[in-house]
Amino acid sequence: MKVSTRRNDIDSRGRLSRLPVRRDIAAALYTGLIPRWRSVAEKVVESAIPIVGVQLDPKRDIALVTGGAGGLGQEIVRELRRRQIVTVILDVVPPPDLESLTGVHFYACDISLPGRIRVIHEKIIQDVGHVTILINNAAITSDLPLDRVDNEKIEQIIRVNLLGPYTLIREFLPSMIAIDRGYIVNIASVLGFVTPARLTAYGASKGGLIALHESLVDELEQYTWKDSSNPGYVPLLKSRGVIRSLLVCPGKITTKMFDNARSPSKIIAPDLDPQYLAKQIVKAMEYNRSGTLKLPYYTNMMCYFKSLNWPWFRLFRLTAGVDAIIAAK
Repeated sequence: MKVSTRRNDIDSRGRLSRLPVRRDIAAALYTGLIPRWRSVAEKVVESAIPIVGVQLDPKRDIALVTGGAGGLGQEIVRELRRRQIVTVILDVVPPPDLESLTGVHFYACDISLPGRIRVIHEKIIQDVGHVTILINNAAITSDLPLDRVDNEKIEQIIRVNLLGPYTLIREFLPSMIAIDRGYIVNIASVLGFVTPARLTAYGASKGGLIALHESLVDELEQYTWKDSSNPGYVPLLKSRGVIRSLLVCPGKITTKMFDNARSPSKIIAPDLDPQYLAKQIVKAMEYNRSGTLKLPYYTNMMCYFKSLNWPWFRLFRLTAGVDAIIAAK
C-alpha cells in the first residue's frame, strides 16, 4: 500500500518513489527523443566505418539459427531473409509461419544431443549446402532457487545453453575452415557477468558460453599469424583469417522466457525489443564485425561492477535490485 504525500509517494517499505509526473516525463524522453538520437548517431557511425573482410552474400552464405522458431531467434531469421540469406532453423518445434517462409529450412533438433547434431549436419549439407553462418541462440532457464531445482533440470540447462553451442561449433567450424568462409555468433547474456538469485544455472551456463567464446576468439586468431622463430610451427586451426566471431550479451529481452522477470529500472535498464536486437546483430554481421555486442548501454558496465571488491559489489547488488529481478516463489 502506498501512502501519498504532497511531495513524494512513500511505499509500504518506506522508500521514496518517483512522482508520477517525473516518471511520465522520463518515460516520454526515453521512448521519444533518445531513440531518435540513437538512430541518427548509428547512421553517422555506419557511414564512417567501412565494411571489411567477407560480407554477407546471398549466393554464398547459408545461416543456421538455433532456437529460430520464436523470440529473438525468429527475429534474426526474419532479418536474414530480408537480406535474402538462405536460413536453416534448428529447434524442437517448427516456427508457426513455416509454410509461408521462403528460403527457410526447418530441422527438428534437440541441440543437447551431440549425436543428433551430427546427423542433422549431414542432412543439411545434402539438402541445403555448407553452413557459413552459425548463430547459437537457443536457451532455456529455470526461475527456482538452487536448492529447489532438480539435477535433471540443471543438467538440461547446461547442455542446451553451453554444451549445445560447444558441440555445434565443433561440428560446423571444420567446414567453414575448409571453404575459408565463416561467421560464428554466440548469444550469451549480461547475466553471465552478474547473475541474479534464482537464475543460478542460467547464469552459470551463460558465463560458460562467454568463456567459450573468448577461447574461440584466441584460437581463431591463430589463423592469421605464424611463429617465425619455429619453422615447424603449425597453427592449431588452419585458415586465412576470414572466419569472424561475435559475442552478444544483451540485457532483459521482451520474450516469453523472461516474462516473470522485472527490470529494476525501465530508464537505466530498459527491456530490449527482440526485433531491434536482431537488427543490431545482423547489422554487425553485415559489417563483418568481430568482438562483443552489449545492449542496452548499461550492460557495458557490468564487467566493471563485477571487478569490485566484494563489499562494494554486494552494495551494488543491493542498491541496483539485482536479486529482485526474479520474484521469490
